[in-house]
Amino acid sequence: DFVKGRQHEEYPHIIQAGILLHREIDSFTDNHPIFSEATELLRPTFARYSAIMVDMYFDYCLASDFERYSVNKSLDSFSRNFNSTCIINYKLLPENIKSFIFHFISTNRLAKYASMQGLEDSLRIMSVKKSSAIQPELSIEFLKNNETQIRALFNDFMPQVIKFSDEYIEQIL
Repeated sequence: DFVKGRQHEEYPHIIQAGILLHREIDSFTDNHPIFSEATELLRPTFARYSAIMVDMYFDYCLASDFERYSVNKSLDSFSRNFNSTCIINYKLLPENIKSFIFHFISTNRLAKYASMQGLEDSLRIMSVKKSSAIQPELSIEFLKNNETQIRALFNDFMPQVIKFSDEYIEQIL
């Protein structure tokens, strides 16, 4: 998300591939009917922030049921690997990530998404740093009231994004 335009070409090949995969997944997601359905579900409450909230809720759904979608890796193990990879490759991180990555790591943000409290904490940070229009309490209340439907949409969507990603990776190898 933080590497714009052709800036990906400044990175080692394997990182370029990861950046391009991320972009493809974002495009696949943004244009997917299930993501659109989830966004429409949230639109009356969150208006123009509904897609951001779907992203956050889907992150929560993934983290809270990580073993269902991961290949032989727990969320804690994945999080530790992500954190150590960020530290090892710190010099390659975009400048705007360097300013918060140690806070992200020290608060174990990836693993925290597995709980509503962790999600609420992240939403609170976003409401201060990005936009006061993000309302953590309302967001969690909405999730509590609609979790079954949101999780069902996520569970229909996730196998499709995994298949898409696997096929994309196969093409570039």
